[in-house]
Amino acid sequence: MLYPFSRPWSPTQKWIILVTVSLCLVLAGAGIYAYELHIRREAAATLVDHQWSMQGCIDCSSNLTFRRDHTLEVEDDGFGGPYRGRGTWRLHGRNYLELEYELTMVQAPDLDLDHFHYRWHIAKLTPDELVVDDMRFPLLYKRVK
Repeated sequence: MLYPFSRPWSPTQKWIILVTVSLCLVLAGAGIYAYELHIRREAAATLVDHQWSMQGCIDCSSNLTFRRDHTLEVEDDGFGGPYRGRGTWRLHGRNYLELEYELTMVQAPDLDLDHFHYRWHIAKLTPDELVVDDMRFPLLYKRVK
């Protein structure tokens, strides 16, 4: 006791402190949540409604088109001929992009579909360039204008 006239906190003071601390924690959580949504929307707005073409691959060519309704259109001219497919995409925060799609060969649409599921780490995202790491090597996609 530093002061001779000090007394313990009253129940009202304890409730005021509890409510103030709780309100500060809720506001901090809401601020973090709003910031994460803002970052995710910003990344999604950069991706959608543009065609992205893979660069630097000698024997393959892949084009991705992200749509606002989280559908994905894939064109792949890799080994065996041209493939086309559709699927879905999802952002996990700003750093991870999840793709799930099925491809079918254009010349043989009756063959079984090939199913693909990727979870890419986004290394760089600008309005003109997307660099992702698929745990093997980095992939560079450029926006087709």
